[in-house]
Amino acid sequence: MALENVRTLENGTTIVELHGRLSVGKGLADIETELQAIIKGGCKKLIVDLASLDYIDSASLGMLTASRNQIANNGGHIRLCRAHGTTARVLKVIHMDKIMPVDETLEESQAALA
Repeated sequence: MALENVRTLENGTTIVELHGRLSVGKGLADIETELQAIIKGGCKKLIVDLASLDYIDSASLGMLTASRNQIANNGGHIRLCRAHGTTARVLKVIHMDKIMPVDETLEESQAALA
């Protein structure tokens, strides 16, 4: 699992791309540390792009929820986008959209944070 690409757009939105499998272990801890650093660094608009994510477990969902709480406490917003396959099914079954927005496309997430 890797946090492979992080980029910040001109409007201040940061996009984080996750790849592979997101599951409990050192990889998850590393990603959590990186997301916390992004948020502590002042990020107020964060998009987590799941297009290349093949698997997500409950620990990872907890980490994303904690990131949502952290950015919200700092006056910011987080959105998930482009989930597919098993990841999309898991997000739907647990009603992740009740916790944080889950968009079909990156463009939808960007427009919502504009």
